[in-house]
Amino acid sequence: MDERVWYVSYGSNLLRARFLTYLTGGPIPGATDGREQGGARDRSLPLADRPVEIERTLVFAKRSARWGDGGVAFLDPDERPATPTLGRAWNITRQQLEDVFRQENQQQEPAVIDLDQLERRGHVDGYASSYGRLLFLGPWHDGLPLVTLTCAARPTDPNPAHSSYLGVMEEGLRECWGLHQADARRYLLGLPQPPKTTPAEHGG
Repeated sequence: MDERVWYVSYGSNLLRARFLTYLTGGPIPGATDGREQGGARDRSLPLADRPVEIERTLVFAKRSARWGDGGVAFLDPDERPATPTLGRAWNITRQQLEDVFRQENQQQEPAVIDLDQLERRGHVDGYASSYGRLLFLGPWHDGLPLVTLTCAARPTDPNPAHSSYLGVMEEGLRECWGLHQADARRYLLGLPQPPKTTPAEHGG
């Protein structure tokens, strides 16, 4: 049986319908370019998902044709102290994580992920592309590793996100964290936040 891991999303993959295209394939909700996601070798759905707060700062940078030529979300790989970022952890297999990693970086062949090595080193750079860094965020309460993807160096090309991308993130925040629409928008605009509502937890 393949190892299991909590893959932590913080951008468009906050939204369940968008994240599942990395596993099952198909049209990407909200995307502006009409392309479809290829999917994973194992198309099983996540066993569960949970809200999680990430002690890294969220930044929008680079330029994505998939999202109206706006910026996309990254975690600053270096900043300490950080402004916490709201994330969503998906319980998937290591092989599924390899396929998410491959598709995020628009690669043909998956990189083999050694979770023990990743935990020892704290991060591993698997591809020389935008989301080429695997970042270990620590073991969670159930002992499974929390792993996310980001860039290898602090982005030098900040770029505001297109409304299509922000809309998907907003819907994901409301779905997972239970934020009201106005609060989700304030978070995405980097404005001071009111106290967060009780987040939702989902199984299966």
